[in-house]
Amino acid sequence: MSTIKVSDIDDEPTEMHEPDVSAGTVEPQAPKPKRVRTKPQPKAQEPLPPPPAPIEKQRKQGKMTTCTNCNKELLEKTFKYYHQLKCKPKEPANTQPTKPEAKPETISVDFNFHRRAQKQERYTSLFSNAV
Repeated sequence: MSTIKVSDIDDEPTEMHEPDVSAGTVEPQAPKPKRVRTKPQPKAQEPLPPPPAPIEKQRKQGKMTTCTNCNKELLEKTFKYYHQLKCKPKEPANTQPTKPEAKPETISVDFNFHRRAQKQERYTSLFSNAV
């Protein structure tokens, strides 16, 4: 086996690797100069034109309708898609709420109904054949 040679970190390497001669000559490359952007020189101050007046958009007025329940006047689309669904007619206070029908308190759910019927048929047939 070969032995490993240990050296201190502070030691400078004594051997310098030489470039491969067969690959050609290696020339050190000079660093490229950095691009420096300069701020453009401001031109002579020209008076700026006054800003244009704000343009007001003219909205197209839709058809107006009146709600029959609350007598509000709304746009047709607002009434159709929102207000009509939310606004309910006024109900008189004298109406009595209807009572729901009484349902049986206990409900039995039997998932094995068919199996029980088949077992019962088997037992009856076996007992009838045995006698």
